[in-house]
Amino acid sequence: MSKEEIDEQAELEEKAKIIAEATGRTKEAVLEDLLDDGIVNLSNEEKKDASLVEQLKEAAELIATVQNINKQVSDNTVLNGGNNKTEVAVETTLEGDIVDRAIASVERKAEKIRKIALIIAPILLLATGGVGLDYFLEDGGNDDGWDGDYYEIWGCTAPDAENYNPEATDDDGSCFWSNGGGGGGGPPDCMENWNWDMVDINDFDANGQGYNNDIKVLTDFNDWSRCNAHMDGYFIISVDNEETGENYDMHQINDKFHDEYYVDHHIYDVPAGEYRVSISYHKGPNFWEGPSTLLTMEGEPAECDDDIVITELQLSANGNDLNLYAEFQDNNDCGAPIQMQLALYKNDQYQDYFIANNNYYVQDMGMTYFNINQDDNELMGDVEDGDWKVEFRWWITGEEENCCEITNFVTVDEIPDTVPCDADVDNLQINVDESAVTVIFYIAQVEDTDCDSWDVQIELLPEDTGIDSITHQQGISATSNYYSHTFEEVGNAVWRAKVTLIQAEQGIVAEEETDWITVSYSDEPCDAEIINHYRGHVADDAEQDAILVAFRVVPTSGCEGLEIDVELFQNGYEANYSTYFSIDGSEAEDFSHTFDGVAVGNSWIPRVTAYNVEDDSQLEQIMMWGIDVVEPEPETCEINLFDIQMGTNSTHASVAYDLDCGEETNDLDGYNVTVQFLVYDVNSSNSSAQPLIWTQTVHYIQGYEDDVRYLTLTNFTHDNLTMYDFYWYATWTDADGVQQVLEQKWLNRELNP
Repeated sequence: MSKEEIDEQAELEEKAKIIAEATGRTKEAVLEDLLDDGIVNLSNEEKKDASLVEQLKEAAELIATVQNINKQVSDNTVLNGGNNKTEVAVETTLEGDIVDRAIASVERKAEKIRKIALIIAPILLLATGGVGLDYFLEDGGNDDGWDGDYYEIWGCTAPDAENYNPEATDDDGSCFWSNGGGGGGGPPDCMENWNWDMVDINDFDANGQGYNNDIKVLTDFNDWSRCNAHMDGYFIISVDNEETGENYDMHQINDKFHDEYYVDHHIYDVPAGEYRVSISYHKGPNFWEGPSTLLTMEGEPAECDDDIVITELQLSANGNDLNLYAEFQDNNDCGAPIQMQLALYKNDQYQDYFIANNNYYVQDMGMTYFNINQDDNELMGDVEDGDWKVEFRWWITGEEENCCEITNFVTVDEIPDTVPCDADVDNLQINVDESAVTVIFYIAQVEDTDCDSWDVQIELLPEDTGIDSITHQQGISATSNYYSHTFEEVGNAVWRAKVTLIQAEQGIVAEEETDWITVSYSDEPCDAEIINHYRGHVADDAEQDAILVAFRVVPTSGCEGLEIDVELFQNGYEANYSTYFSIDGSEAEDFSHTFDGVAVGNSWIPRVTAYNVEDDSQLEQIMMWGIDVVEPEPETCEINLFDIQMGTNSTHASVAYDLDCGEETNDLDGYNVTVQFLVYDVNSSNSSAQPLIWTQTVHYIQGYEDDVRYLTLTNFTHDNLTMYDFYWYATWTDADGVQQVLEQKWLNRELNP
């Protein structure tokens, strides 16, 4: 067999394979049919005896196959864009060589469907127009099979492949793309969708210095489509000084990966200041801009320079015991621990010394004072009679001492046994509680006097002379310095108290009287009513988990005081939230309370209870209708196009656009937005022609800010044409999981000369 015969045989077998796939026949049967007369017409199968019905049946099956394929093309929303449909005409006549023409149509259209699915799906996914009929019938509507003038040119037939050969008639499987596809006879069947997730760019204190001067960059860069693309580019983590604009740190990560890479990078001991921290990924001509954050680095706090001074130093004696009062102040508000040394002198003669180091600390604000006595050292207790003074030294712990200050003199002498008793009635008070009158006072015995047991006499003296006075008498020990007594069931009147201190041998030592007080109370029983009650959600509470409870309490005149308990509970359970109010007297009062942060749940019931504080009895209780707390819907923002402009020159086209998330400044989560910029010959986009060139990028759009971005197309002019159609698309998935699309187009646009 010659080389030409071998090539013809191989070509015939390839044709038989394609026809068999389209018609459902076996490759061998089709090959036999072709070898019979060169036409697929079932001539090899009872060609002489086949009835017209059988021929029509075979033709109908082939036509059904074509119709099914055409319907798949027409209904494919990915290929046709949104709700558009592609209408493909099907030959329905049974005249002539219908079988051969149906097979040829199946062959052509099946091949074109495969090319559409593999080559232009990424672009048409964003387009609003469908795939035109001319694309499927670009041979001018000639439905004939192979003719004798057909010449095979093998090469890459995918228009968007980097090695596309426009002269090629047959794909040899050599096509390749920069995104990792190719080498398999067509473009990638998976569209990559790279996103920045789990972003955590923050300042922190890595080593416990007490201030934040370290940066962490944590994020997950991943392909949501899981296309298993080979990523051999690099990450750039940049730290730029916001004030000077200079780059402080630049780190590059060159690790190779598929589908997902988790960035975990730290920068330590960054100088104080404002820094812009950003991350991006680069692979060949492709670029993915990542998140960026403005951080404030803290510096080491300045050391405090203390300035501690003594403001007062006073020595005193209590009997035979000495006490040193020392008062300090830090003028620089620093504070520090101190130690003190006391050297004791009697009659100007040195006796001994000790160091008082019992955790004394001068506070940073205000005055700090210490009393140093026998509790600190036994040298200060039970000293001999004489004139005493102290030489005082002090120092901040770990620093040099401050020396020396001499205190005043104090004289220590034994108290004579014959000094008469002397005392005062001090801090005398009289209080009224309904019909009960309480008298309180202190006995202030004059120092160095001798007093025996006291006879205390308290009289309640009425203002009205027609009412009898009330008297109380009691003996108490000489060491007692506090006394109180309550007169029960005192009548309604104006009263004052008189206190008399008596010694058995001396008689009256001291007398004192109070001011006038009024006893007035009612015999009416205490009761209360709770009215005008309300419960509801707080309108301006964003979480809607705040419940307002309001009511009015009306007590009777017999009430001296009420306690109002407010509770929030669910039926069958103890109260989860509670508060209380008090009422002094019998005047009506309005109350309200907001329970904020109430847990999500049904029928929270407010309960209000009024108690008489006199006997803790319950006077009134009401329960309001239950109110529900539901989980609030998360607040989201939507992508909007603030502005877009397109400009051209003789060879370039650029688009500038500003995308925002929300109409006002916010800190809500944003979206990853895919942006494409495409150029077509005029009207070619409606006829299914491929774009001359296109570019694509992904932005993370968050908040509302002035951040103009750019895309540029270059070197697309041809055949001295100056008019072109330009399309711009932005796509993203919103908070509800729905894909959204923005489109801008500039049709029949003339390039600048």
